[in-house]
Amino acid sequence: MKTAKLTLLWTMACAAYVSAQDCTVPNPQISEVDGLLTLNETFDSYQWYKDGQEIVGATAATLPPTEVGTYTVKVSKKSEPEYFYLASRTPKLHSDKLDISPNPGNGKFIVKAPNDGKLWNLVVVSTLGETVQQKSFRGESETLDLTPLPDGAYYVRMTDGIRNYTAKVIYKK
Repeated sequence: MKTAKLTLLWTMACAAYVSAQDCTVPNPQISEVDGLLTLNETFDSYQWYKDGQEIVGATAATLPPTEVGTYTVKVSKKSEPEYFYLASRTPKLHSDKLDISPNPGNGKFIVKAPNDGKLWNLVVVSTLGETVQQKSFRGESETLDLTPLPDGAYYVRMTDGIRNYTAKVIYKK
């Protein structure tokens, strides 16, 4: 797991007049709570970025990181329209891909998941888009038995409601 890197930047109109007025400087910090990036303070507007690129539509107070990278959020308060604050963090992602082995395999596969106590929902889909198997599990691994199905390629989708993984498996009898 990666260690968080936190960077804070701010601009303030009152900075030039420090002796004339008091300035309260927000100290936004990003943390990870249940797989979501979240801030320690409430703001009126949010815009999230990944590796310096704007994430279109990511304007909520929280963000589920889906890939490894540095996530930044630009925030502001309506009461302080001239101010903006940036906070960055590299999230701890359990994996950037779904681990299934052996692949290709003879129909019995081991699916590995983060062992964080979450309920994982697993769906197997044919190349025609038909759901052919569904199951839920807790723990770090689950056996996936495709032996009742015809051999071929299948897509395995796994989610805990926040994180989503998809992988292709090849089943050969």
